[in-house]
Amino acid sequence: MKKILFVANWDWVIYNFRLALARAARDAGYEVVLVCPDGKYVGGFKEADFRWVEWSLDRRSLNPVGEMQSVLSLARIYEDEQPDLIHHDTIKPNVYGSLATWINQLRGVRDLPPQLINSFMGIGFLFSERPLARILRPFVLPIMRFGIRRDHVVTTFSNREDYSTFVKKTLIEEGQGRVMVSEFVNTDRFFPEKEEGKKRGNSPKESDGHGEIEPVRVLMAARLLWDKGVQEYVNAAKIMASRDVPVEFILAGEPDRETPGFVPEEKLEAWNDLETFEWIGYCSEMPSLLRSCDVAVLPTHYNEGLPRFLVEAAASGLPLVVTDLAACQRIVENQKNGYLIRTRNADDIADAVEQLARNPDNRSAMGRRSRQKVEEKFAERKVVKEWLNLYAQQAR
Repeated sequence: MKKILFVANWDWVIYNFRLALARAARDAGYEVVLVCPDGKYVGGFKEADFRWVEWSLDRRSLNPVGEMQSVLSLARIYEDEQPDLIHHDTIKPNVYGSLATWINQLRGVRDLPPQLINSFMGIGFLFSERPLARILRPFVLPIMRFGIRRDHVVTTFSNREDYSTFVKKTLIEEGQGRVMVSEFVNTDRFFPEKEEGKKRGNSPKESDGHGEIEPVRVLMAARLLWDKGVQEYVNAAKIMASRDVPVEFILAGEPDRETPGFVPEEKLEAWNDLETFEWIGYCSEMPSLLRSCDVAVLPTHYNEGLPRFLVEAAASGLPLVVTDLAACQRIVENQKNGYLIRTRNADDIADAVEQLARNPDNRSAMGRRSRQKVEEKFAERKVVKEWLNLYAQQAR
């Protein structure tokens, strides 16, 4: 039986993005082991009957001694497990895992290294224009190039632009990467509310039956970082408060305190005093929340792969208002299933939301096209087969 390790820097990543794939790999006959630091989602691995191995890693650390210890810790895990294939996710596992297999080769742990799949669901903070990122790149990129530009490594990306960035920076060669969908969804779990259940909008037929028009519910869900466009979203809520359109802006998610540029909780709580805005924190029932809403917004200017929230929202039959970035263009066709807007522009968000709020028929039509797009390109049952085909090719 071939053995696959799924390795991430955070249990949240495996739980949200790889658990369905891990199940499919197990069903296909692989022995599957999950490797990551301890966290609150590890219990979910055990409930799903997966074996979990703890990896000692600090997501935020830049201490060279501590980081080298994490690389050596991963090398020991790989020595103990002797996998045929390792699927790494996010930048530290991608780089550290590649180095760990190289170290084990030098130590004579095995003649040939295991096959590696390194996945970048967005190229994230390191490739941003934040001052710390610019300082780190000259040191980190050569190490990354040394680790991942190898014959036994395949690197996957969520969009073509990220793939091209790595080729241009000579981090990989042209044939060493491919674009794969990591942000697939279970379309049986995420589905639209029935049309007759939608009673919100700016026309009498959308009233609650007593002459009152229920506000159109707008949702943004994300890790709460400034680069995700949280401030622009709140500013759009303020703009809409001055317009004669009944709209409610909802923000779901928690500050990611281990990532630079997180939104402080006290700021989020202060915004709850706004008339048209509500921060609801972490939501464990996203399918129900999405079905209770009418429009999904994500004004990100982060180095996204493909935001999972947008795929879930589209599967739930919502029109999408997103920034005009390569990642978002994969799920949104402008004026067909949503609107592509300029980055850092609250007025654009407000204008797009107002158009959707004032036109329930157009809103519904765009929502239907969103659902269709997900069924064609992002449905779990289809995408998982593509990943299993890649595993079969690499683990021979």
